[in-house]
Amino acid sequence: MKKSLLVLGMITCIFGLTACGTEKEEVTLMSEQQAVAMGEEYVEKIVDIYESDNIDTYKEDEEYKLFVKAVDSLESASEDMGSYMGIVSSEATVDEESAVVSVNVEGSSHDAVIEVIIEEDGVDSITTNVTYSFGESMEKAALNTLLGMGTVFVVLILICFLISCFKFISVFENKNKNKGADKAETPKAAPAPAPV
Repeated sequence: MKKSLLVLGMITCIFGLTACGTEKEEVTLMSEQQAVAMGEEYVEKIVDIYESDNIDTYKEDEEYKLFVKAVDSLESASEDMGSYMGIVSSEATVDEESAVVSVNVEGSSHDAVIEVIIEEDGVDSITTNVTYSFGESMEKAALNTLLGMGTVFVVLILICFLISCFKFISVFENKNKNKGADKAETPKAAPAPAPV
């Protein structure tokens, strides 16, 4: 009887402990749909400012500092991207403190991803990154490698040239020592004795 009461008590305790746990509901800054809508809205505003060529009026206003940086990023990316054609797709990653919205846009030459980072107090940053094909990325990597290796070899050749010039430096040093030794070896004429 004692054993059965002990087993019954243990089972009751186990069920009691498992019932105490509650699932914690994950709280996010906003829903993914809200983040995507907000990100696309900001992208459209930036494109409107960029295409209107009125960026100088926004540079003076401190409120539009974020937009000015975003337009500068879009402008530097437009050299490779070409002209803006439209939004292709969007996706968002949302957590408790921030949301990162990646807006894929189509350009006339290359596609790009405009990344909008949203914090609790508003939009934190907006950057434009051009999407290159694998071949273009490998071509840029090869050019960077050649440039780096070329620079190293040019510097090594200059160092070899300087080291080979050391023999001429020692010749000049020996000539200067010999001149100093010749001057030291020639005795000075003794002064004439004073007449008595």
